[in-house]
Amino acid sequence: MQENPYKPLDIPEEDDVLLEKGSPEELRELAKRQRHLLFALLFSILFTFANLGLGGLMQSTPADQIPAGTQFAAVGIFVGILSCLIWRFVATFRLAVMLYSTGVAILWTIGNILPLIGFILLLILNQKAISRLQQHGLKVGFMGVNPSQVKLTPVTADDQG
Repeated sequence: MQENPYKPLDIPEEDDVLLEKGSPEELRELAKRQRHLLFALLFSILFTFANLGLGGLMQSTPADQIPAGTQFAAVGIFVGILSCLIWRFVATFRLAVMLYSTGVAILWTIGNILPLIGFILLLILNQKAISRLQQHGLKVGFMGVNPSQVKLTPVTADDQG
């Protein structure tokens, strides 16, 4: 009997693959997830400052003298803030799943909704990731570890035994 050519391949998703704790693959994935969280936070801050600047411009200028593209810029900034918020929630969840469990990761993500508490939670989560990476001898910079600096070494019979 011939095999069904339309059957989808059983390719595991990235999150479905269980990584051995402390393995180079796990450390590289941890470094990537930490960088995603830091970049999401950075872009959130940049869009917030752009929103504050544009809001100040629109408040201080009479309605008939507002430049033509200002409304489009306001919509663009709103979309940017919203997408950075979603990105930050996803990055927080993915990093917390790697450091804790799924249930705790959901709580971390929900905690991000509250402004000051969310920022404190992000600091704690980032510090946990930094300490885990430093335990394995990786140098953590301002925006985390460059994932390409984590050496992936093949496992040999000597390493296992």
